[in-house]
Amino acid sequence: MIFTRKVDKIPGPAYNSYFGHAPYFYCREERFNNFVALLKGYCGQPVARLWAGTQARVYLLNAPAAEVLLSSYRHLDKDEAYEFLHPWLGLGLLTSTGSKWHGRRKMITPSFHFRILEEFLSVFNEHAEILSNKLQLKVGKNSFNVYPYITLCTLDIICGR
Repeated sequence: MIFTRKVDKIPGPAYNSYFGHAPYFYCREERFNNFVALLKGYCGQPVARLWAGTQARVYLLNAPAAEVLLSSYRHLDKDEAYEFLHPWLGLGLLTSTGSKWHGRRKMITPSFHFRILEEFLSVFNEHAEILSNKLQLKVGKNSFNVYPYITLCTLDIICGR
């Protein structure tokens, strides 16, 4: 209850106390348009909040607000949705937080300079196309484990095969 009252001090549209803003996102085709419509009235604000059921989501609506948050690695905790990646990726650069993320990011950043990445663009595109073709064969069929496909694509890109 205390958390809800604190979060509700952040500007945001009215919501249902049980479902939050979730009913606005039920229809997949309209999700983005509803999201934009809900936040449109808060464009002059630095932040706005929405509720996904009982989970609050705070959105940064301008660059200065994002800069304050992103300039400090202490405030960079990942969403709970990242937890499903832990068994696959462990606590690497993508999924780690705080000082662990900051240290790894500083170490790896020079490897991802735009000039270096441009050299690998053709490899990325080639293997993304292959992955897309393989996944396209699965469309409309039973659910399947995407893990082996993504893993093989990643290895092919890294190995430059």
